[in-house]
Amino acid sequence: SFVDPRLAVGVPYHYRVSSNAEAKHGAAGGVVSAAPTPGLVSLWRLNERSPTVVTDDTVAQNHGELIGGVQRIAGRNINEAQGAVRLDGKRSFIGISGGLHPWLGGGPVTFAANVRTKATVGVLAGNGASLTFGALNNGAIGMRIKDVSVFSSRPINDGGWHHIAFTRDAMSGRVRVYVDGAPTGAADAPPGLLMGQAERIFSVGRIDGGRGFFEGDIDELRLYNQVLSPEQIQALANER
Repeated sequence: SFVDPRLAVGVPYHYRVSSNAEAKHGAAGGVVSAAPTPGLVSLWRLNERSPTVVTDDTVAQNHGELIGGVQRIAGRNINEAQGAVRLDGKRSFIGISGGLHPWLGGGPVTFAANVRTKATVGVLAGNGASLTFGALNNGAIGMRIKDVSVFSSRPINDGGWHHIAFTRDAMSGRVRVYVDGAPTGAADAPPGLLMGQAERIFSVGRIDGGRGFFEGDIDELRLYNQVLSPEQIQALANER
């Protein structure tokens, strides 16, 4: 896959793609068209060669760092030798320099990733008070907004890859959970701003402050400042 950070929303673009000759394949080429997905504010592919650097492939450049012995492993796409990271559930996590709180605790948001786990508890991101995204509860995955919780209707801790997504409409308070592109949970939570000025979220793979460490693998983490449609989330789940 390829990300072009120079694109403008709503404008179609055309690319010429070619391949080099290989042992069993001749050179080939063609023209493809694409339009940028609105609202993408950060994309962490987690396929860097560096042992610690995490790159945000959008213009936001909200880069991060692997902390506490995070391992580089093959991604969900079998052609990616180092396309994912493995967290140990004890002390490893991803630190994000600019944080996640401007979006998770503010306006409309979609938080999506590919995950693989056998754990029953753990959190992908949250502050432990007003919100958590990607919280495991006996293997089901979901989110908590203040005193409202919603989880997937079935567990995802079977040791296989799953695409998970969480959306929140800040105006209505409606939250939804998706697993492998399918809606699997919804609830009405408090609308509006969720976090005060003193609250921050700078981690992926734990609750900020050092609790709820996630044990498992993460690949292709995305953050949007809008609620993606079910069709858009299904398209993300279908990507390889």
